[in-house]
Amino acid sequence: DLKREDLVASLLVALAKDENEAMKTFAAFITPILRHLSPYQLETVGIDQKQIPGIVRMYHEDGWEDLPSNVFSLGVVGIEGCMKAFSEVADAGFVHAKFGGPLGPDKEMAMRIFAKKVMPLCG
Repeated sequence: DLKREDLVASLLVALAKDENEAMKTFAAFITPILRHLSPYQLETVGIDQKQIPGIVRMYHEDGWEDLPSNVFSLGVVGIEGCMKAFSEVADAGFVHAKFGGPLGPDKEMAMRIFAKKVMPLCG
């Protein structure tokens, strides 16, 4: 008996003054938990569970810059990413959205960026 208005879209967000720093923070957060994500979450961004060991190895050996872009699709990186995600969850019919960790390399700064640059545009 769940109603759409009772559901909350939960988004992993990484924000920073420098978008590369936000991406680096997101990669450090998501890589260790990839194996804990549901097959559905992974499938929606085109990751097969069999790929996870290789992705994790790539992160440890080559760094975040060489990760496949679909890894970053598991969350929201940057101000434009936040705006796009907010629009997508609203279009999907969600009334509530939770934007949460990893937040960014400087969590206080990430919250200020979110409050000043994202929230005003979310209506």
